Amino acid sequence: MAGQTGQADALQDEAMYVARHVFGVALRPTDAVRYARAHEALGLDRGADASQIDLLRRAMAQDADLEAMEFALRLSNRRNVFTRKLHVLAFLIESDPRYVGRFLNDTPRRAGAFLSLGGHTLRAVWKLVRGRWLLRRLAAAHA
Repeated sequence: MAGQTGQADALQDEAMYVARHVFGVALRPTDAVRYARAHEALGLDRGADASQIDLLRRAMAQDADLEAMEFALRLSNRRNVFTRKLHVLAFLIESDPRYVGRFLNDTPRRAGAFLSLGGHTLRAVWKLVRGRWLLRRLAAAHA
């Protein structure tokens, strides 16, 4: 039982950290518990390469750009463990009414939308380059 509690605590800490660093939100403790329960129910770590799980832990320890790393990983392997974890966390955050504004824009802004689209395209290219660099750096540091 103590091992399960330790695992649940680690998953809750993971949820709080990733929510803050990827989504820019302070996750409520109850949502962190929901993440841990969903993680266990879905078996997100089952069948995952231990190196993938270790990579996330090392990235968190080094305060790396998790969003960039996940983007680079997703383009090479859509079912990687980090992307699956991020999808669960995004679903939990998106379903919270306090964060609707982060996921939905209900104000029509045609010109602003096109400018935003251009900016986000450039940001995506930057995140991809940065994510691949971070993955290589972390892999080299671990080797």
